[in-house]
Amino acid sequence: MKGYRISLIRHGLTEANEKGIYIGRTDLPLSAKGESELCSKMEEFEYPHVHRVYSSPLRRCTETADILFPSAELCVVEDLIELNFGEFEGKSVDELINRQDYKEWLKGGMDKRAPSGESMEELCVRTYKALHEINPRTSQTYITPYIYNVSAAHLSLQELSDYEHETRNIRNSCHGVKKGNKKSQKSLEMALNRRADILKKAEDKFDVLRDILKDLIKKGPEYYTHLLIFY
Repeated sequence: MKGYRISLIRHGLTEANEKGIYIGRTDLPLSAKGESELCSKMEEFEYPHVHRVYSSPLRRCTETADILFPSAELCVVEDLIELNFGEFEGKSVDELINRQDYKEWLKGGMDKRAPSGESMEELCVRTYKALHEINPRTSQTYITPYIYNVSAAHLSLQELSDYEHETRNIRNSCHGVKKGNKKSQKSLEMALNRRADILKKAEDKFDVLRDILKDLIKKGPEYYTHLLIFY
C-alpha cells in the first residue's frame, strides 16, 4: 500500500502581516520582503520534490507556491482558504484590544468566532472537506491529516453532513433556551448527545488510521509520496 505524506507550508509575508493586521479573506499579494525571504529559504532549505501542489485560492498562497515549486502543477482548492475574521478583518491588535468581543474571542474555543466571522469548528469541518476533495486525486490512498480538530477530521461524508446538521440544531436550540423555551432545552440536550456519538465514531476511526500510519512508517520512506498544501 502506498502512502502520502502531507507537508503544510505557510505562505510568505504580506504588508498586512508585517504591520500586524488581521487578514483572512482579504486577497493581498506577497510583499517585497515576503518574496525575498522565500527566495532566501530556497537556498537554506531543501524542499520536497513534488509533482503537484494544492493551494488556497488567495494570491499570497499561489504566489508562494509559484516561487517554491515553479515546475509543479498548481491545484487551487477553495476550502483551503484562510479563516474568516469577520469584523476583525483588516484591523490591528491595537485597534481591537479594547473591544469586549475581541477579548472573548482571544480566550479561544472551537465555537468562538469574530462577529460575522467563522469559528474554529467551522474551519476544521471545511478543512476536512478540502482534504476529502484532494483524496480522490491521490488514488483513494489513506491520508492522515494533522489539523486542530482530530475528531472532525475523520468523518465520512454522511457523518459530516449529520455533524453539520446537529451543529445547526444546537445553534438554533441555544437561541430558544435563551428565550426560556423548555422544549428548546430538551432539543439542545438531544442534539448534543447525537453529535457526541458522531464524534465518538470518528475517534474510533482515528485509532485505525493511526495504526495504518505507524505501519507505513515502519515500512520506510519508499511508501511515501509528498503532497503539499499551502494555507
